Amino acid sequence: MAIKATSPDGRNWEIEAIREPFSSGGGFSLGNVVVTVLLLALVIGLAFVSWYFAVGAAIILLLWLGERISNHLRPRLRAQTKDPPAEEVTWKATRFARRELEQRIARVIEAGPTLDVEPRGLRLLSHRNI
Repeated sequence: MAIKATSPDGRNWEIEAIREPFSSGGGFSLGNVVVTVLLLALVIGLAFVSWYFAVGAAIILLLWLGERISNHLRPRLRAQTKDPPAEEVTWKATRFARRELEQRIARVIEAGPTLDVEPRGLRLLSHRNI
């Protein structure tokens, strides 16, 4: 469900949360696959040699996996207006309080003419005319 806000210039804005699909960032290339396979082989080989190395590699893997899941679960928040001049602003949440962040964006829209700000808990990703 989208939240609506009206800016001081009379334009109507719609604020919505967007879930990101899982991705590897820049896509898969042959070089990335080869390096990943070689590093995995090295880590597995060293894990057989040293128990400490296996535990350390597992901890690093769990930390990395936790970061990727956390990044995926935090939504992007998009505010857009179709009224002329049509604009779209996108933020990435740095916290999990989605409803509260949507309300902050609505207050920013209602407060002033500029949207190139980063309310607490949000990081500005893009601001473009559509």
